[in-house]
Amino acid sequence: MKTLNTRTGLAALSVTLMLALSACGGGAQAVGESSEAATNAPVASTSASASAAPSASATKASASASVVAEPKGSEIIEIRADDDTNADATIAKEAAIKAAKRVVAQDNRLLNAWMHGDFEHTSDEELAKYVYPDTMDQVKKDIQSARNDLKNNGGSFTGNVTMRDVGVSDILTYKYPDGSSHPYSALRVKYCMDWTQVHTPDGERAVTGPDSTATVEVSVMRLQDGRYTYAGMRQLNSGCAS
Repeated sequence: MKTLNTRTGLAALSVTLMLALSACGGGAQAVGESSEAATNAPVASTSASASAAPSASATKASASASVVAEPKGSEIIEIRADDDTNADATIAKEAAIKAAKRVVAQDNRLLNAWMHGDFEHTSDEELAKYVYPDTMDQVKKDIQSARNDLKNNGGSFTGNVTMRDVGVSDILTYKYPDGSSHPYSALRVKYCMDWTQVHTPDGERAVTGPDSTATVEVSVMRLQDGRYTYAGMRQLNSGCAS
């Protein structure tokens, strides 16, 4: 657990919020080798909830990227690849990597918005654009915990959690419950999460000591309709390599 500055009597921010309001250990966990490893493509295990009835036209539409105005605060957009990711090709792999990184960037932006007290876009309908189905209940619980924390802490936090050294650590093939699969559809994105600029309402550092930075890994899953979604996070260790 991260060490929080509590000299002013502020309640400790919950572990789930400190881990980007994620379902730690929950959601889909891909298993197997990297998809770069030749012919026997690994399979990512999941429950049937990911097979949300896509049509053929919806699958085809997944090739187009989300084209919207730059989202701000708690605004949520759907993340889709810039190119068709159905084929086992270099261009598909690159498009999937870019989409996964956009999912992580959105997750970080939402974390900061929630810590600043912006919960405007947290309805089930809006969260469903970005959250993997199996992870939804946990994310909703974490958002409520964030609301409670800010109330108990006497106000919202200032400053932002920043991220650096973002890289994709695993790229896997995802097998859906109906037996179909897509290459480059289960990804793990690792990065350094930096809390050094986040302050409590009274101006104190919110996280101090070696835990002010952490190396984390986010799971990103592609649904059959082409959306890339946030499927959970885990902390690999305190501190960052650089």
